[in-house]
Amino acid sequence: MIHSSFDGSVKNDGKTNKIVESNLFDHSLFKFNPDMVIFLNMNANIVHINHGFVKALGYTLQEIILTPFERFFPSSEIAHYQKLFTQATAGEVLCAHMTLLQKNGETCSVSLNMIPARFHDQIMGIFVTAKDNTNLIKTEKKVSGM
Repeated sequence: MIHSSFDGSVKNDGKTNKIVESNLFDHSLFKFNPDMVIFLNMNANIVHINHGFVKALGYTLQEIILTPFERFFPSSEIAHYQKLFTQATAGEVLCAHMTLLQKNGETCSVSLNMIPARFHDQIMGIFVTAKDNTNLIKTEKKVSGM
C-alpha cells in the first residue's frame, strides 16, 4: 500500500508499486470511474478517454481520439478552457464549472478537474475528470421555482 504524507513524500510497501508499474492504477481510473475521464497530451489533444465520456457526449471513440479537447466547449468558453489548460501544464491542479457540447447539440454542465500528470518531475499531460451536473442543476431550478 502507498502511504502519502502532507509534505508530498510517498512510502511504498512494495505491493502497490507493482500495480502502478503495470498500469493497472491508471487503467482502473479510466475503466471503473462513473464520471468522464480524459487524458490530454501537452498539445491539448485527447489521447485517452473512458466510456463515461463517450456515453455523456454521444460521440464515437474514433470521433474523439486525437482531437483538441476545446472542440467540446461552446465558443464562449474556449478562452477560459485554454487559460485553465495553460495553468494545468504549469503544474496547477484546477477545478471549474464548464459546459460541454454533446453530439446531438445539447449541452452538459460539468464540474471539471484538471490534474497535471507528472513523470520524473516533468509534466507529461493532463488528467481531466468531469462530473455531469446537468440533472442536478435542472432539479435545483425546479425546486427553487416552487
